[in-house]
Amino acid sequence: MITRRRFLQTAALAGAATAAGALRWYGPLRSLSLRAARRFDGFVRSPEARLRAHFDYLNLDAEGVREFFADYERYRSNFRRRSPFPPDVYTTYLMSTNFFQEGADESRLVRYVLFSDPYLTPCYNPLARFDET
Repeated sequence: MITRRRFLQTAALAGAATAAGALRWYGPLRSLSLRAARRFDGFVRSPEARLRAHFDYLNLDAEGVREFFADYERYRSNFRRRSPFPPDVYTTYLMSTNFFQEGADESRLVRYVLFSDPYLTPCYNPLARFDET
């Protein structure tokens, strides 16, 4: 015959094992669902729309966003418009604009300047500040 104490011990042990298993699999399941969501988003929305959604707090120049992706496709041969973004797209976009030259002011219009790649434009550094004394 099972006693109340034995039942509670068994239930606590089973609960702890279930919680440990859930914590163990939470990370892989979360990353799998995020990857699936990125793939679906890439299939549904254009790269321009995804970039504007990522930087929804900035006022992006629409023509500049189109020019950036045209240059990105030209200089990065592995870019596919309907695939998830490579990790450097957002950083490359901001470095290719006047955002940092204008003091990272979020209220100003962000315009595309040129494609920022140290191998293509080695002298372009939007983060440089020059002492004018």
